[in-house]
Amino acid sequence: MHLDMLAKLRQYGPYTFFISASAAEFHLPEIIQIVGKQYGQSFTEEQVNGMDWQTKRSWLQRNPVTVARHIDYIFEQLWGKVILSGAHPVGQVLNFDIRKEMQGRGTAHFHSALHVQNAPKLDVDPDESFTSFADKFIKCTLPDDDSEIFSLVNTRQRHHHTRTCKKNVCVICRFGFPRPPSNKTVIARVPDNSDDKAVASTILTKVYKAVAGITTDNIPSMEQLLKQVNVSPDQYEWALKVAHRRTYIVMKRSPADVNINNYNPVLLKCLRSNMDIQMITSIWACIAYI
Repeated sequence: MHLDMLAKLRQYGPYTFFISASAAEFHLPEIIQIVGKQYGQSFTEEQVNGMDWQTKRSWLQRNPVTVARHIDYIFEQLWGKVILSGAHPVGQVLNFDIRKEMQGRGTAHFHSALHVQNAPKLDVDPDESFTSFADKFIKCTLPDDDSEIFSLVNTRQRHHHTRTCKKNVCVICRFGFPRPPSNKTVIARVPDNSDDKAVASTILTKVYKAVAGITTDNIPSMEQLLKQVNVSPDQYEWALKVAHRRTYIVMKRSPADVNINNYNPVLLKCLRSNMDIQMITSIWACIAYI
């Protein structure tokens, strides 16, 4: 598969987006309705939603093959009727490579890399065009103008630390949460001067410690957060643009959204389960992961 991806890189250039998604089978009543019919039970959507966690689990375990096939069907519909449709929720897709895997609990998820038409190229096009493109298709905040998306983001995209976060002993969360707040989307690059890394690390550590102390009852604004740690907005923006190992994007998000994972509103509304979308800054890391 990697040789096929290398050939497509030569044809289309760097990949644009990397999308991952899993299935929230406990929140998809149609799956339990389908399994129920196989055992002579007809459930309404309200009845399924009223079931406790253990009851839902017992029904899902009755026929794991049916559950897995329906989840795969949902993924196929997402690609065929949404991502590749004329609606272009992530732009006009020229090519995509996808890999599906089975998670430990027995359900599928997928990882995919996409080429999008007229997408800006990192270090070729201006940074502003690259970050503007990211802001157009990627969101990481709780919306205040769509109650359905608000509910989905709050229940599916909000990160909660689990034991898998500490798979690597040396880090607090291997998924990088909480994410750094930022007034705008910026690109972080590795500087030539190693001293810049040390200075930036000192500034960011102060902010991260303050972010870790944020509670739902006390959410500061960006100005209040920086004032609390005695860091100026210019200093913080400069520090955000300093990477230690590789180039990456820092998305625009407020202190209230530091635990919200990236999403695309259209895909999230169709999928109704946890997803991640990011612009690719390392071609080879993407190929290795796929």
